[in-house]
Amino acid sequence: MSNVPDAIVPELYRLYTKPYQIYEVYLESPYVTPSHRFVAYKKDIIFGGNTYTALAIKRGSIKSEEGTIINEIEVGLANADLEFKTLVATGAFNKKRIVAKIVFDGFLTNANSYIFLMDGDLDEPKGDEEWVTMTVTPFPMLEREYPKRVFQVGCNATFGDSDCTIDRSLFEENKIVGAGSTSQIINIIEDLKAVNYWIPGHIEMTSGELVGNVRPLGISTGTVLTLRVPFDFAPAEGDTFVISKLCAKNPTTCNLDFNNYTANYFGFPFVPKEPRI
Repeated sequence: MSNVPDAIVPELYRLYTKPYQIYEVYLESPYVTPSHRFVAYKKDIIFGGNTYTALAIKRGSIKSEEGTIINEIEVGLANADLEFKTLVATGAFNKKRIVAKIVFDGFLTNANSYIFLMDGDLDEPKGDEEWVTMTVTPFPMLEREYPKRVFQVGCNATFGDSDCTIDRSLFEENKIVGAGSTSQIINIIEDLKAVNYWIPGHIEMTSGELVGNVRPLGISTGTVLTLRVPFDFAPAEGDTFVISKLCAKNPTTCNLDFNNYTANYFGFPFVPKEPRI
């Protein structure tokens, strides 16, 4: 779904609004900063502090199909400079990222004031003396289908996978079993994490007679871990284990615990009144 910032909603419906289509091309991985910026206009514009070079640009229509599959789109750039054409001719832009947005006159200072159009990779760009023609293929995330459940609050990504992008190893720590532990209450040396920081989470024993056993956590404090399911017997003092924080796969956890909501949340916490893609 297109996310229209509140500040520019009124502009979307005013006849005197001046919308610009801008295109950002990413040559270098990890594709965070565009290498080239273009605008379909008669002169250059500055958006979000960056200059977008004016070109004659044509593109095919952006269509959606049932099942959230988005078609390929052809984009043509006229009168691109020699450097850009040379990169195209050498194949440098093949499988590189391109993003298209709509921005508005009067709202060009804020880099977040845009309407998203498409995001994909370039498939065998080619050119002649006038036009550089590129087919934009949607990223795999645009082809994901959710049978019988297009909109759901819970995140569809697996914690730590390529969609989520979180490095799970950053949320794991090695611990030692302290004295007085039982089959369900594990005492540890002081943990500086907040109360219930490790919830949801689990521990996996890495030494002792219970090595390899995994148990989910019910409560975590600075010195005590309470297991939701007890071990068959108490681990010995000095036994070691790995404690791992997991994700509850809801917007609050994604945002507050991992700061990953805006970039990589794969759920639908705000379901539109009318179905749309």
